[in-house]
Amino acid sequence: MKWRGRPGEGTPPPAPGWMAALGGAGAGRAFGIGVLLGGVNPKNIAFAAGAAGSIAALGIGGRGALGPGIAFVALGSASVLAATALRLVAGARAGRSLEAVKVFMIGNGPVILAVVFAILGVKLIGEGLAGMLG
Repeated sequence: MKWRGRPGEGTPPPAPGWMAALGGAGAGRAFGIGVLLGGVNPKNIAFAAGAAGSIAALGIGGRGALGPGIAFVALGSASVLAATALRLVAGARAGRSLEAVKVFMIGNGPVILAVVFAILGVKLIGEGLAGMLG
């Protein structure tokens, strides 16, 4: 069980092998790997399909769907854009903050995913009940 096998308090968890390999990647290579990993990730595909379905349910098409589509992409990219902006603005000084976020995300990744999926599950159940009762 991953929860019990976590490192003790104050001990940074080891990064997965694929993530450690990205540490030395240049900007172009990192962008390409990000596009590849983001495009084939089943969670991202499901979120994109859900967003497309929600936009289609609005009854708008063509240029009318452009605004909600851009909003979905912007919100989905917010964390990457924020980290990139921090690095561009603060330069090398941003390294400590970004490293702290990385350690937190690696150490708490399963919990973060569990919370996100629980929220989505409650939302889907609520929408399903509302559709059945209303």
